[in-house]
Amino acid sequence: MRLLLIFAFLIFVPVLYGQVFVSYSTSSPITGGCTGESSVSWYGQTYSTIIIGTQTWFKENLNVASASSRCYNDLESNCDTYGALYEFWDALGVTPEWSYQTTDLDGTQGICPTGWRIPSQTDFTTLRTYLGGDVAGGKMKSTDSGDWTSGGSGSNSSCFMGKPGGGWNGNTSVYESLHDATHYLTTTIIDNYSGHTTIHSWELNYTSDDFISLAPVYGYMYNGLSIRCIKN
Repeated sequence: MRLLLIFAFLIFVPVLYGQVFVSYSTSSPITGGCTGESSVSWYGQTYSTIIIGTQTWFKENLNVASASSRCYNDLESNCDTYGALYEFWDALGVTPEWSYQTTDLDGTQGICPTGWRIPSQTDFTTLRTYLGGDVAGGKMKSTDSGDWTSGGSGSNSSCFMGKPGGGWNGNTSVYESLHDATHYLTTTIIDNYSGHTTIHSWELNYTSDDFISLAPVYGYMYNGLSIRCIKN
């Protein structure tokens, strides 16, 4: 069961049955050829970590229930496999009416644990560059050919373990791209688009070995995207 987080005034105040519930712990480092730091327990879930270059990442997508979070096709099993899908305003702790914003929220902890944050455009650019640029996606995608659309899996040589969890289209209110792609939320603003704040987001796709920075179509603040926490 995922535990509900509620935001107030840019500060995460998790509430469980009327009581503030805080859980942050570490255990032994991961093994199996991947170099990681201690795992992190956060609101009922435990996340392995992975060191890639100078960065330390969660090895799986965040899966904590919040005001906007969704499981693909409303199935809890999809949250267990791919993590939850989050809207920008909720994950960062701003109001749903927050628009015409031009200031980046880079460095914001948001829904991630203490000592971690939601990645910025720069964080993902650094990751892509370290992994070789236009071949980075192939090194980040999981090897499970039964999960990705035919021919779309990767080598996972970076141990990032990117899985194709799809997303939620806030314009059409439709789930999209399960098994085809995954879309990662960032804290970095692009511009104001059709009266709404838009953000940078990044995609792993079954059709490409690249790791792609997307245009505003998947950066609309009401779209549901995956989150990978990065260590401060």
